[in-house]
Amino acid sequence: MNLIIELPDDQVTALREQAERFGVSAEAYARQLLERDLREHDRGHLNRAPRHISQVIAEIMADAPLEEFAKRRSHR
Repeated sequence: MNLIIELPDDQVTALREQAERFGVSAEAYARQLLERDLREHDRGHLNRAPRHISQVIAEIMADAPLEEFAKRRSHR
């Protein structure tokens, strides 16, 4: 599969710098990143037991600032 990705100049520069550190082309480095991310994604889905929706919501909301909850309650 061929894939074309449009990146802002600063991200292109960062990609090239990282690739150079690893001694590979920017294209090869980007491919390695995508492959790693997809492997981790697959592993996460295979190893994850089904959870109740309340557990998923609690996990998502764990990092929400408390003042956001206060705002929501005051709008009722």
